Amino acid sequence: MTPLARNAAVKLVKNFRMRELEGLMTHLRVFGPLPEVSDPTASAAAAKIGKPVINLPNPFIPRKNPKTNKWREPKYSLRRQADLVKKAHELGRLDVIPPGPKKNAFELRMKRVQQSLPANLPFNVEKTEPYRIPKTSKERNLDRKIKEKKFHIAVFEDDQRYFEEELQRYLPQFKLDEAAEANKDNLQETPEEAKAREGRLGNKEMLDLEIDTAIGDAEGFREELAKLVAQKEAYMKGQAALTPWDTPVAWAGEVKDEKTPGSELGTRLYAGKKRMFKGHLWERELAHRRRRHSILMRDMEARVERYKTYYKKRKPNPLKPSRYSKPPKLPF
Repeated sequence: MTPLARNAAVKLVKNFRMRELEGLMTHLRVFGPLPEVSDPTASAAAAKIGKPVINLPNPFIPRKNPKTNKWREPKYSLRRQADLVKKAHELGRLDVIPPGPKKNAFELRMKRVQQSLPANLPFNVEKTEPYRIPKTSKERNLDRKIKEKKFHIAVFEDDQRYFEEELQRYLPQFKLDEAAEANKDNLQETPEEAKAREGRLGNKEMLDLEIDTAIGDAEGFREELAKLVAQKEAYMKGQAALTPWDTPVAWAGEVKDEKTPGSELGTRLYAGKKRMFKGHLWERELAHRRRRHSILMRDMEARVERYKTYYKKRKPNPLKPSRYSKPPKLPF
């Protein structure tokens, strides 16, 4: 997807969302209050950015005016719905489009395509990256600091793991040295052995100190990381107020999708029929036409004879008056 096409798709989706947000008061004035809508996805997204869920009327379905009892067609035609769904899919943000006939059909078609693909493809299927609002310099700076803190925490955790493994490796010897240190007055050992034992005990103290230091440093960086994460969340909540088009929305209205036989498999043309293809009209009428033709050919001689003798019976002599003359008509 080229940058120009991506920008056009972003502009189209943004304008759609802003138009619906700005037209909420007009809808309430004409159609009255909206019913309560429960959308777990929108609620989770709203809780993440700390904003309430906005209920909007679904512009892809018809609505009945409570004052005139007349139905009004959907605000967007099927062609415009299909265009919005296509652009949102190219951006990877199909969630910002309300449910409708074209969106449901598109999702069903994508599901069929996904199921038809083999498990192990010989090539990589390119997935569309979801469109996100471009990051500001402050957000990028916070992300960089958070990444650094996570790196330092991982380093200290690796150090702690390494020193603990070393301690476990020489732990039996350290226990023997500690027991010998406690009873060194009753031991008979050379000065070299005593010096080696003291060195091993010093190594154990050093390992314990390194483990405690790694744990303390990791805890310090975790506290700093928690502060940075809280700072970023507060900043993102403030930024969310500046991008109202990306506000979580719960769409009011039920989409009545007609169940067409064969729509799940993509065979709507022949599903639910006794025969897949009845044939052309001339093919279906061919047997009847041949039967009628055979009857006409069978009786042709009698029909010709009857035609030729019709006037011969009525008027054998054409020069004489007819025997079957009708009564004269009055001139008025």
